[in-house]
Amino acid sequence: MKFISLTVTSLANKSVKNYFEFNPVGLNLILGERNDNHDETNGVGKTALVESIQYCLGANLPKSFKGKSNLEKEDIFVVLNIEYNEKQSMIGRRLCDDSFAYISDSGIIEYELFLWESLTKDDFRKYIQNIIYSGFKDINIATAPSFSAIREYIIRDEKEGFTGIKIKNRNATSVNQILSFLALIPCNYESNILQQKNVIKDLDKQLKDIKEIGKEIKRIKLSHQKTLDDIDSLKSILSNADVAEKLNNDENQYYELKSRINNLYLQIRKLEFAQKQHYANIKDLENNLSKIKEFIGLEDFYKQTIGYFPDAIIKNYKEVYDYYQFMIGNRGEYIRKQLQKIEANLELLNKERDRLLGELSQNTHFAKNSNLVRDLQEISNQIAEKYKEIAEYNYKIELYSKKADIEKDRKKQLGILEVLTEKYKQDYIFHSMQTENIVNHFHMLNNKLYETQGELIFGFEESLKANAKTGRIKINCSIEDEDAHGRYYMKINMFDLSLMLNRVDKEQGLTFLFHDGSYSKPAPSVKEKVLTYVDSYLKEKNIGQYFVTINVEELSSEALSYFTKNKNVVIRLQRTDDNTERFMGLKY
Repeated sequence: MKFISLTVTSLANKSVKNYFEFNPVGLNLILGERNDNHDETNGVGKTALVESIQYCLGANLPKSFKGKSNLEKEDIFVVLNIEYNEKQSMIGRRLCDDSFAYISDSGIIEYELFLWESLTKDDFRKYIQNIIYSGFKDINIATAPSFSAIREYIIRDEKEGFTGIKIKNRNATSVNQILSFLALIPCNYESNILQQKNVIKDLDKQLKDIKEIGKEIKRIKLSHQKTLDDIDSLKSILSNADVAEKLNNDENQYYELKSRINNLYLQIRKLEFAQKQHYANIKDLENNLSKIKEFIGLEDFYKQTIGYFPDAIIKNYKEVYDYYQFMIGNRGEYIRKQLQKIEANLELLNKERDRLLGELSQNTHFAKNSNLVRDLQEISNQIAEKYKEIAEYNYKIELYSKKADIEKDRKKQLGILEVLTEKYKQDYIFHSMQTENIVNHFHMLNNKLYETQGELIFGFEESLKANAKTGRIKINCSIEDEDAHGRYYMKINMFDLSLMLNRVDKEQGLTFLFHDGSYSKPAPSVKEKVLTYVDSYLKEKNIGQYFVTINVEELSSEALSYFTKNKNVVIRLQRTDDNTERFMGLKY
């Protein structure tokens, strides 16, 4: 795939704001210029241009474009024209709405979007990835990293792209997979081996668990049996004729007992009251007895004193005497018999009361114990929890019994890991011609720039240790005195270029590369050498594009003149009063 042109249009005004055409092969310099010596070369849109290309290749809408009223007012629509498989296609993205991407093969920029084919973001990214990967030979897309993942390694931006050959704060396994892919080396060694190591890791965990289980297997078996007994007990409650009905019957029995006891208390109180009254009557009889005795003595008193007993007194005396005789002879006996009956009844009632109170006490005790199981759902929940415990105990007991089988399986899986690792190692050796070519390019670039070879080493991690990144393609890259004079940035440039030039040599896949802002620090003579060399190499091969953003002051006048004459400067951006020479053709 190659880039043909980039057009900035205004859908609101149906006009072209800016049009940029690229060199189909070789170096493409995007130059930030000054209108006069006091102008800034930053802020004219170099990075915005690179971000727009990224956006047209499936990236999210750049933050620098969001919420910009001038861009929204103009409804800016950027159109990237690409060529692949000997045909051209246009890709359009709106800066005020990133919900869709628009594609067209007509070669004509239409301002009415219904004339374009629209794709959702997800479908658009698949579309772009298919185009990109169509340039690779014998690629297994299913195991390849996504283009969204590798994009930041072929379009390095000045914000994060130059923290190292491996961009920081990324997943290490994914990064090494991406770099292997870009080096045309099979990139699934580590991930496939990791799957096998995870099988062994799981077996090791089981063996570790078995070791711990062995320390307490007796307790586990006892707990297992106790939990089974608990389940049987709970299930027996549920399987009882009808727990709810039983509880209801117990409740009815409780209230019936309470009612009978209350009736007994009433009867007892009535008899106790009658008993009390009879005892009071007996007391009255005793008092009357003393009075009668006084009457008896009264007749003798009258006869001795006056010689006779008056008639009026005789009548009263006789009534009292007869009453006394009745009470003593009849009423007293009656009261005594009634008291005997009352006392006998009280004894029976008190015994019945005590018996019923005993039953009530038992019924109340059962009711209190039944509070834990009164709700049938709660009983079911308890049983479910117990079964979870049983499952855990069963797992441990079964696992403990399989120790020998697991050890045997681990040995087998370790053998598979050894075979798989050796297979991938040999496959890597077969593909090592790719890495040799990359290393040769790196040495060539380093020698041209610094007259040293530098060091770029690819290696296959074959250690089978648990924590080893077995199958990873290790990459060590360094140059002499790399922390001085912008050399660190140049090291990254040379590394990326070595990978790209290797793909150019093989005419495979991604034969383009963007470096945004990485030439600001290296020495002028160094950057001019590498830019000239790469341009010549690509033109000799007649394939590949190298895009570089650079400010005018970062090149010598001789180099600028050379690159201008050689038509490497494809875009010049600067501040002007009407802003037309900024990337967007306006200030935002």
